Amino acid sequence: MSIRDLDFFFRPSSIAVVGASKRPGSVGAVLMNNLMRAGFDGPIMPVNPHYRAIGGALAWPTVADLPWVVGVGVAGYSAHYCMTRAFRLADATLVVPLDFLRLPLIAVVGALFYREPIELATMLGAVVMFAGTYYSVSRESRARPATAATAR
Repeated sequence: MSIRDLDFFFRPSSIAVVGASKRPGSVGAVLMNNLMRAGFDGPIMPVNPHYRAIGGALAWPTVADLPWVVGVGVAGYSAHYCMTRAFRLADATLVVPLDFLRLPLIAVVGALFYREPIELATMLGAVVMFAGTYYSVSRESRARPATAATAR
């Protein structure tokens, strides 16, 4: 074993402080204060189910919740990247209606996996969005041949 194998321990890029606290004199409070005063560059993630924030940092209820932050970040980035690629590869009149499918699909996922009721307002909103999108796409498709004929 070489010293380089211990770099992750002695030079961490982020620190989770399990048991971080606001209570003066407690080990968690002293550790949080020392890390912040020392100028640690990476994120300091306090873990304590009794506080929403400690020392200006969002407090996580459990250590198991921390990987979800990465998952949400990757999912959000992927969604934006895919939409950008779709707009580059296809016409907006095709991409936007497919993007509107998210509302009813999310409602179905919520009903199947989380036992959320599908509310009437959600379905009415989906119908209004589909009707507006259908009108817009059909109007655009009728206007295109006329534009192409005048361009010649």
